[in-house]
Amino acid sequence: MRKFLAILIAFLLPFSIPFAQASAQSNQDNYQWRVLHNGACLYKEASIAEGANVIAHLEQSAEITLLNTELYKVEHYSFYFVEANGIQGYILANDIYYSRRDYVYDIVYKTVITKELFGKAAIYRYPDEQSEIVGEFYKDGSKVGVVKSADEYGKFEKIVYQEGYAYMQRDNLTSGLSKGQGISIIIAGIVVVIVALATFLLIKARKSLQNTTNNS
Repeated sequence: MRKFLAILIAFLLPFSIPFAQASAQSNQDNYQWRVLHNGACLYKEASIAEGANVIAHLEQSAEITLLNTELYKVEHYSFYFVEANGIQGYILANDIYYSRRDYVYDIVYKTVITKELFGKAAIYRYPDEQSEIVGEFYKDGSKVGVVKSADEYGKFEKIVYQEGYAYMQRDNLTSGLSKGQGISIIIAGIVVVIVALATFLLIKARKSLQNTTNNS
C-alpha cells in the first residue's frame, strides 16, 4: 500500500507543481500596489530634505510597481524604490498600500480630539482597548488619515501610521474642529476685533485732533 501511494504521489507531483505555481501567480496578479492619498510625492532620492527633490505628485489609488522590495530608511522615514506613471523614484512607505485590483481604499482626513485641552490620543496596534499602545504622537488638533473600507472596527478607526496602519478610538476623531482649535479661533477672533477697534479709535482720534487744529 505504501509503495502504491509513493508511486501515485511521484506520478502526480510533476502535474501539481505547475498548477500550484499558476495558482500562486494568478493570486498575485489580482493584487496591486497603490498610492494611499492624493498628492503623495515621488522623490528623486530617498529624502524629503529639499522640495526640488520631488519629481512628481501622485493621485490617490494610482497603480505603482515596486522595483525593489528593500526598504530604504533615512532618518525617521522609510522609502521604496518604485515606478509610477512611467517615472522611477522613491516614495514614502506609508504613502502606499497593497490591495486587490478590484478594491480601492478611500482615505479621509480627520482631526484628533482629546478630553484634556491640547492632550494626546493613544494609538493602538489592534482595534482593542487591551491592545498594545504603540504611540501617543497625535496631539489634539492633529490631522490623521483614516482608512475607509467595508471593514468595521467597533469603537475604533483604522488610521495610516508610520509604515503601515494602526487604530485610534473613534471618540478621538472628528470631521470638525478640536477644542484647542476652537479656542485658538476664538482667541484669534478676539485679537482681530481688538486690533480693528484700536485702529478705528486711533483714526478717529487723529481726525478729531486734525479738526481741532484746523479750527484753531
